[in-house]
Amino acid sequence: MGKKKSFLSARVNVWHGQAFGRAAKVEAHRISDGRKRKADALQRNRQLVSSLSFEDRQHWVDMDVGMGSDAPLPLPPGEEGMFLSNAGGEVEFCQEIFQLQDPIAQRKRKDYRTRWDRTALRNQEWRDQMADLVNAYLDWKAGLGGDVAGDSWEMFVVDFFGTSVRSFSCASPSVSTNVALAAAGYLGSAPRSPTVALSFQVLEAYRQLHRVCPRLSVQGIVRVLCFLHLVPYTCTLVDQFSIAFDVYLEILHGVDVRVDAALHRDTPNYKMLNACPPCHYALQNEHPLKYQFLATMDGNQSLKLVDDMFRSGTPRQDDRVGRSDVWLLPERVDRFKDEVKDAKARKQSATVPAVSTSGSVEVVDYDEELDLEQSDDVDEPLSTCVMRWRNAGPEARKKMFRLFAATGIFVCICRHGHLLVACDMIRSGELMKYPLAMVDRLIEVYGSNVKVGYDIWCAFAKTLANSSLGGPSVKACLSGVVPAFHGHSHNRGCQVNWHPMYMEGVGKEDFEGCERLFSESNALASGTRLASAFHRQQAMEQFFSFWGDQKHAESGRFIFNNYRQALNIIRDGASDLQILAQELKTGPADYEEYLAQEREYLSSLKEEPPEIAQKVEYMRALSRLEEANEKARVAEANWNQRDTLIVRDGMQGRQIT
Repeated sequence: MGKKKSFLSARVNVWHGQAFGRAAKVEAHRISDGRKRKADALQRNRQLVSSLSFEDRQHWVDMDVGMGSDAPLPLPPGEEGMFLSNAGGEVEFCQEIFQLQDPIAQRKRKDYRTRWDRTALRNQEWRDQMADLVNAYLDWKAGLGGDVAGDSWEMFVVDFFGTSVRSFSCASPSVSTNVALAAAGYLGSAPRSPTVALSFQVLEAYRQLHRVCPRLSVQGIVRVLCFLHLVPYTCTLVDQFSIAFDVYLEILHGVDVRVDAALHRDTPNYKMLNACPPCHYALQNEHPLKYQFLATMDGNQSLKLVDDMFRSGTPRQDDRVGRSDVWLLPERVDRFKDEVKDAKARKQSATVPAVSTSGSVEVVDYDEELDLEQSDDVDEPLSTCVMRWRNAGPEARKKMFRLFAATGIFVCICRHGHLLVACDMIRSGELMKYPLAMVDRLIEVYGSNVKVGYDIWCAFAKTLANSSLGGPSVKACLSGVVPAFHGHSHNRGCQVNWHPMYMEGVGKEDFEGCERLFSESNALASGTRLASAFHRQQAMEQFFSFWGDQKHAESGRFIFNNYRQALNIIRDGASDLQILAQELKTGPADYEEYLAQEREYLSSLKEEPPEIAQKVEYMRALSRLEEANEKARVAEANWNQRDTLIVRDGMQGRQIT
């Protein structure tokens, strides 16, 4: 049998076995004392193994004694011939059977699964037991959970102010560990065989803390728990908390789905049709308003998402997606990505023949301004209004689009702040495809007579009219307006046509609700910019859910205060009617007495001396003259500053005259 070579390390080579009459050679280079002792121990072990018979050695391997099956075990002397054949390849076969490789490298089993495989497997295992987890959570909320008879085990649990080891039990072996934990108010950090469990109170506490402070991330709450529990902070704790929190939100979503099904709120577009009661709830025989409801839309570039290629390490792939039905998919938005380009082509090819008085034909080009995309051409002819609202130059936008996979969000809300529809702005600025997608969705769900505010509606109206939505928008009587704050930066002609001050039917609405929404949602940016796509979507859905609850409370308070005010007016009016009715019920004698007093008073005025009456009339004339002079001065001053009064106070034609 030939020589066999085993590599202990990069600096140690050990030759063992007998090579045709020559003694086995052991050669060791300069190594540390620790590695030398390790090599000597390995050599002694090989000598011990080689002295055993084949049956004894195999029995020793099966018992996993000493070095176990991972050790490089040569064949015992005298038994090498049992693996010899005329076909050859015995050495490779022995290496495969007895694993004659580096023992240090073979101590751990190599895991060929990728991170994506492990994440997908974990998510699937959670989904398989989600229905049982929802049932267990509802039992715990109803007080039906707790200790049951059956096999028990101990688990390390995390509460808000401390940690402990608690005993749990389940009635049946078929019940999974997490279902038994959920029935007792806890949730494990792994779908199978968890080693730590977090209480539902901790997870709900973070959910509510994140509601009032969106900047608080998972890392922040884990640090807080570490300080409370007096334990060192590690990234493993963050992963465990994040996994448990994701499953907890999925459980709450499962509860909401069951509630919606029980209340028949699972019909298509239910949330959009019932997002705002003051806007979408109509009473019987209610007088219709000029517009069905008022809405506003705008884009925000704070909620960006950094592309994975600009991050260090291997990106974490996650196949989970958001659950909100008001979020438009990129495929639906991209249906309108070529609207401006197609409109340009139609503009260049569209000509009309105009017959002149001399009989010649004049070719007239349509001069529609359609090029409203934020392109990279700095010489592109844009309207003054659009140019004023560009917050980034072409070069800055190029760099930003390469860095971020999502550059922000585009939303549409009603006048009371309820979210109607939203989408991501992907690798682009505020392109025209986003408001076109919003308009398409509004027409599809709400129908006609919707008034929409947009920062550059003066220019967007041309794009909308020449797009594929031009006909449907006219048929649906959809109109727009420039918000009040943004409108003051537009030119005067634009303000006269599009400012809400000169719009009939919009009341006192300023159409600046998106700015108020973004002032709150910007707090999410610090925790979502480097998150995964799923966790960014999850954080935004949670924020908009909390925002909707807050706006529902404000709308309810608004309706209640108006209702109470109406009751007070009705009550005061009823009191006045009672007083009048009481006066009308007085007897004829009182009425005759009243008439007699009035006649006596008139008689006294008639008997006044003429000189006194002349003086009184002269004083009244002087007073009227003074009032007329004062009105003349005020009118002259107002005429001199009529432009300011028109813009500031909304003075109209009759008042100006």
